[in-house]
Amino acid sequence: MRPALLLASLALTACLDTPVDTTGVVTNGQRPSPNAILGLTMRYVSVDLEVGESKQLAFTPTLSGTGAFIPASVAWQSTVPAVATVDANGIVTAVQPGSTFVTVTVDGHSGQTTVTVHAPPAAGR
Repeated sequence: MRPALLLASLALTACLDTPVDTTGVVTNGQRPSPNAILGLTMRYVSVDLEVGESKQLAFTPTLSGTGAFIPASVAWQSTVPAVATVDANGIVTAVQPGSTFVTVTVDGHSGQTTVTVHAPPAAGR
């Protein structure tokens, strides 16, 4: 390639505001993400806890590529917070006997764990 043509190509590429993938095809004004989330799998399908106990919940994302995964949003929620609460880091804490579902939503994809809370054993037994 001639030096002048090479410089012109580099200058044109540097001026583009719209990302272009390696084939030079623009996709809806965005470069396709190599690490988009396709779904997720919960580490635990169900968890049994005694009142007062805590456990770290976790998920594994299924990705469309091999790049690093940086979620735009992660939200944890308990359907019955009176039975078990969950914090922003996925730590579930048993409050009183009963059952609840803890759901995590990651970039629009959800996973769920059933949490069953038992009363602690009676003292002296």
